[in-house]
Amino acid sequence: MLAELQLGWQINRYGYAGRMEMSRLMGILKRLPVLSLVCGASVLGWCATLLWQHDIFVRAFHLMTFVPFHIHGTTLRFVPYETVLLTGELWRHVTPAFLHFTVLHLVLNLAVVCELGRRAEAVLGPLRFGGLILTVATTSNLAQFLFEPTPLFGGLSGVNYGLVGFIAIRRFLDADERRWQASPALLTFLVISMVLLSAGVGEAVVFKVANGAHWSGFIVGLAISWLMPSRRPNR
Repeated sequence: MLAELQLGWQINRYGYAGRMEMSRLMGILKRLPVLSLVCGASVLGWCATLLWQHDIFVRAFHLMTFVPFHIHGTTLRFVPYETVLLTGELWRHVTPAFLHFTVLHLVLNLAVVCELGRRAEAVLGPLRFGGLILTVATTSNLAQFLFEPTPLFGGLSGVNYGLVGFIAIRRFLDADERRWQASPALLTFLVISMVLLSAGVGEAVVFKVANGAHWSGFIVGLAISWLMPSRRPNR
């Protein structure tokens, strides 16, 4: 009888904890819907790159690359960029931001976008934050393709550096808004890492770096933040 009571207590305790965690998750989804969508799409993008040869993910991978491709054996053959414009597949200017090629690539990008994105969405609101993400993702992906015309690239790095530039400016223009006060050490580290990666440090460690996306995202983030009126409707 005692054992049954203890088992029932344990079940109730874990059930309560599970309900609390679910409630907390739903609260985050409700409070930060755009950031949650970005994180979910990035996980999907990582699955698509990891398992692109499997039927369940090949379609997703095909839809998320900068330009469409055809599969010949185990080789991907990409079509010209003009096809994207002629067929109206304009979402491809955004979706490469969600493709991630390794677990480390995914985890690092998610860590940064969660830290900076939660601040931006909390102040800007979902609509303006979503517009910021779409603008930075589009310009950084297009710049990367023009900078180095290979269509197989991806990652949230361009968006993250856009957030770095955006928040760096807002910290001064809206200095009384505490949610813009991201760690100066983090912002400085990210800017220094961008410079070092541009100098070839990343490729020396055997991974390809999308420098075009990084710098263009950073510059666009700076520009949008500088031009945006200094008002905080969500305070």
